[in-house]
Amino acid sequence: MKQKDDVRKDTSICQNEELVNQYHPAFCNAMIQIFENDGNKYEYKEEYELNTLPNRIDFLVIKVVNKSLSVPAGSGCWKDATPIKKNYIHNGIGMICRKYNIFEYKSPGQQLTVDDFYKTMGYGYLFACSNKDCSIDDITLTFVREGKPKKLLSFFKEKGYNVNKYEKGIYHVLKKDHVDVQVVVTKEVGDDYLWLKALSDKLTFEEAIRLVQAAKDETDVEGMKRISSILDLTSRLNADKDWMKEAKNMQAFRYLFE
Repeated sequence: MKQKDDVRKDTSICQNEELVNQYHPAFCNAMIQIFENDGNKYEYKEEYELNTLPNRIDFLVIKVVNKSLSVPAGSGCWKDATPIKKNYIHNGIGMICRKYNIFEYKSPGQQLTVDDFYKTMGYGYLFACSNKDCSIDDITLTFVREGKPKKLLSFFKEKGYNVNKYEKGIYHVLKKDHVDVQVVVTKEVGDDYLWLKALSDKLTFEEAIRLVQAAKDETDVEGMKRISSILDLTSRLNADKDWMKEAKNMQAFRYLFE
């Protein structure tokens, strides 16, 4: 029997080109919010061009300091790696990071396929070739999608990759002498990744409350700007929800509509 991937059939929200184009900047802002709470320092590159279009990386995270906390190159799996002080890094997505970290994001309704994996691997090699201070061992690949890409994960297992669920919604895909890969399923991750979970047209009332509280707790000016971008998209994606219509009249939700 042909295995069905977790692809949403109702993709009407993705037919709105204006909203589709807003997913990627909101995704980048969500990732920066997560990495800014990490114990390391990073640089961020959005829509990083390798040479000419369409060779463009969705989001590039460059690890600036504390490189020693990364897993040794070519370790193959975590049990072979030097122990890591997990309590030092609050961001589980960043645990796999090396010097250069390539992120491929799929908005709701988009598939994440084996071809996408090969394409992003190609981006990694192109990046290594075009940067003199970079080798392929300095690179990781992260794929982010709302639904679990069952076909892709099955493909990894068939090809001898070690697929481990590192924490809720984060799957490490490791193989000796191969670029380290992880798959992030945003509908499975915990509340440490609220801003990623917010990029959905299936937001619940309870999730919205947590988002609003997190927005109120943000004191950094740049963080507020990033959150504003995310909440703008979130409120538009979920405008047809009954609870959202009622929330417009609730003072507690003003952060979601300002």
